[in-house]
Parts: sequence; structure tokens; C-alpha cells
Amino acid sequence: MRSFLLLTIALVGCSGSHSMEPRDAGGPPDGAPADAGAPDSGAPDSGAPLRCEEWALAIGFVPTARAQIAVWIEHDDGARLETVAVTQATSLRGLGNRPGAQQMNTGYAWPMGRRLDVLPRWAGRRLETGGRAFRSVVFLEGPEGFAAGHARGPEIDSFYCMSFHRGAVERMDAITCASLWGGESGRYLREDETDVVEPFVDASGARMRPVPFDSPYPPRRDRAGPQREEHPDVGRFAGDALEIMPELDAITVATPRADLPAHYEARVPAGRPVSVFVEANTELDFNDAFPQPPVPTEPEGAWDTWARSYGLARGGQPSVVYRVDVDGPGRHAAAVPIGRTARFATTPNLLAPDDLTDDPAARPGSGADRLRLADGERVRVEVSCAR
Repeated sequence: MRSFLLLTIALVGCSGSHSMEPRDAGGPPDGAPADAGAPDSGAPDSGAPLRCEEWALAIGFVPTARAQIAVWIEHDDGARLETVAVTQATSLRGLGNRPGAQQMNTGYAWPMGRRLDVLPRWAGRRLETGGRAFRSVVFLEGPEGFAAGHARGPEIDSFYCMSFHRGAVERMDAITCASLWGGESGRYLREDETDVVEPFVDASGARMRPVPFDSPYPPRRDRAGPQREEHPDVGRFAGDALEIMPELDAITVATPRADLPAHYEARVPAGRPVSVFVEANTELDFNDAFPQPPVPTEPEGAWDTWARSYGLARGGQPSVVYRVDVDGPGRHAAAVPIGRTARFATTPNLLAPDDLTDDPAARPGSGADRLRLADGERVRVEVSCAR
């Protein structure tokens, strides 16, 4: 592989050299027994080491441009998952759970297509460790492979835009929308609907597959309610998502700026092993193993003219996952990703990352280098005794 991941965790401050504030500056009253369960004050004459109840983790890395990121911690040998951070396109804007086929083309701030493969390891592991699923969002009416002909939405969208001009679409790093978006935000799929399908192409060929009732990703939460011809479900998206995953607001973070350090914090019980994970994904990150595919046109009639003619075909290198096991004080490092997900993945299964690009010099920010290599490290976590 071209580059190495270094996930570093320095666990510091759980010895007597780092003192805590005394519980009572004057000590217990005369004749009163000391509280055997209280942390030692760290006074010079105590002779006992400081007892650290929690580790404070300061996690840092340098992402490439447009990286979607999830940071989480797994406790008890993977039995419990704690999400630390998820970029807002996924956790707030509904990137993983919105109307439109998963393989629908993409572009700058493209408004359609449920990107189930954006952060599939995090999303799938959350469900495997007891997290609840969300309900899938589909178009109010009309085929999931059609980019036009759906109900009108708000006059001006607060985030997404869409241009049917080829030159504007191909600038994925655009900073302004070439065309304001006024499409719909969709509705919940009903449990009795078994005929809502989407076009999908893989090694076995082109087919129509059912849209599942459940989604591992939250729907869009940045809308106060339905506008114009939108479905009333739009007004429920935010509240329902927070009822299912109450920590969503706390873990939502802005997409980090390219090639600048990003920092996140968490606390874990001291003395108990945990694993820290970072998943990173970037659209249109192609290489020889994952070349740019043709724009999907099959099955026949499943994609309309707009879906076939505009936007960029998806299918580059899938998300890459980094891990470090923390089992005690010190500095811990990882040099390579533990794996990658599958192309157009809908499960958290990991595969060997050997076919990812790993060449920070020739292809900076691609493949395994989505978290940039700096001084032999890709992720750094400084751990100290929490105060």
C-alpha cells in the first residue's frame, strides 16, 4: 500500500506525578476515618499513587478535501459503541438516507441519491451493538432512478443545489451553487410498501432491488417542516431522528477543512481497554482497482434522461477504516488501515485494504491517505487523566 496510517494514543497522567485537587484542604475532622473510596489527594506525604477514574482522549488527524468522517470508540471487546463525531452531511443533511437510488450520479452539493456507502462501517457497527435503525426516505412519488419529475419543495434550499450544466457539475470543489435547488425532501417508506425499488448494478448485472424499510443513517434534520408540496413526514424527520439517536446533535461536526488538523475529544473509564476507530470516505477517488464506471443506464427505463445525462458516475475507492487498541498508559500507533468496506457497501464488513491507493507523494489524499501522513502518523490521540 502507498501510505501508512498511524493512529497514536499517548496515555498519560495516571501516575502520582499528576495530582488532583484535594477533596478537603483541611482533611477529615479530628478522629474521623478517611474515606477509603475517595481518590488520594496527591499530597506529598500520602505515599499513595493518584487514582485516575477517567481518561480524556484528544483525537487528532489531518483529513483530505471533502472527506466524510466518523470517529467512534468500541468498549467491552466491541459489545458497546460510543460515537464521538460524524460529519454533518451524514448526521444532519441526510446524505445516507434521502430520496433517489444509491447509484444515482453525483456532483457538488448534489441533492439526490441515498449514499448507503458513505460511512458503512460506523453505521453498521452502531446497529450491531444495539443502536436503533431509522426509517428509509424515498421520493413522494415517481421512480427512485429519476432525477426530474418529482414534487416541488422549498423555494430555496439551505444546503443542496443542482445544475444541469455539465461544466458546473464537474467542479466537485465548487464554493457556490450554480443553480438553486427546489426539489422535495421525500417521505418515509411505509411498511406495507413492497413495490418501491431502485436500479442497481454490480458484478452480477443490472437489476431492480427493493428499498429496505430500515436505514442505518438519519434522515435530513435541518428542515423545520414541509414547504409547498412536500409531505408532512418532512416535519417529523428531525424529531424522529433525535428520538432514535439522542446524541446526534452532540456528535455532529462540520466537514473538516482539507490539510488542516482536526481535533475531537472523548472520555472513557480508566483501566478498561477500548478501541478507537476512524472511518474516512471521499467521492470520486478512483484508482486502477476502482476505476470510474460509466454512467448507469440499466435496467432499461429505470433512469430518466436527467439522471443519465448529468452528474458524475460514482464508484471509486470505498471507505477506509483505521483502528488503535488502547489498553494502558503510553503512546500507541498504527501504521496501516485495518481494512476497507466494499464498493457500494450496505454492510459494515471489512475487506483487505491492499487495493487502495497509498502513495502520499504521487496521489496525496487518495485511498489510505485520506487521513494525511504526517511525521509517520495519520491519527493522534493524546490521553490524560480527566479532571
